[in-house]
Amino acid sequence: MDEKLEFVTTRKLVKQLPPGFLSEWTIRLLIKQGKVPGIYSGNRFLINKYQFLKQLGCAE
Repeated sequence: MDEKLEFVTTRKLVKQLPPGFLSEWTIRLLIKQGKVPGIYSGNRFLINKYQFLKQLGCAE
């Protein structure tokens, strides 16, 4: 298994995406619905960046 692991916060992910692709509010809504791969660290949710982009069809 040659998957990349990079966990980022919601804000950091939004800054790395193209402008207008997904808003921070939309990603937070998807997190509440359980549709975003990641983990909680305290009260902060860390998103598995590559798995989430793959799920959206934006990554290899």
